[in-house]
Amino acid sequence: YRVIQIVTNTENLQKYAALTMFKALKSDTIHENGIKVAGYILGEFSDRIITEKTTGADIFKAMHRHFSTSSMPTQAILLSSYAKLANASPEHRHKIASILASYREHADIEIQQRACEYTALAESKDQELMETVFDFMPPFE
Repeated sequence: YRVIQIVTNTENLQKYAALTMFKALKSDTIHENGIKVAGYILGEFSDRIITEKTTGADIFKAMHRHFSTSSMPTQAILLSSYAKLANASPEHRHKIASILASYREHADIEIQQRACEYTALAESKDQELMETVFDFMPPFE
């Protein structure tokens, strides 16, 4: 989606986009494409909006409420976002890892593989590895 390229390449839009997508996820009527964009934006830029008022747990909850009704490709994006959120919000890593682990036996092989890999990383004690693997995406060229 072009919007992701624009937000990734425009630093002063990142916080605004993350806040806007966080608010959009609170709606029951968000379109699936909105969930995909929100998942990606929040996975990349959730650190811009995490405060005492908006925690990593709040962001996770907003994303995860749409997981069970989303298509498999959207679920795959959300799992990636959960893993990035676990990196951005280490105090919630254990809870996010347990959610990721619950999908290790999913019927879809893509979901299953992501869940296994992300769970192993989230449960790892190697913080540097987590930061390297889930580093921010570089700007698009």
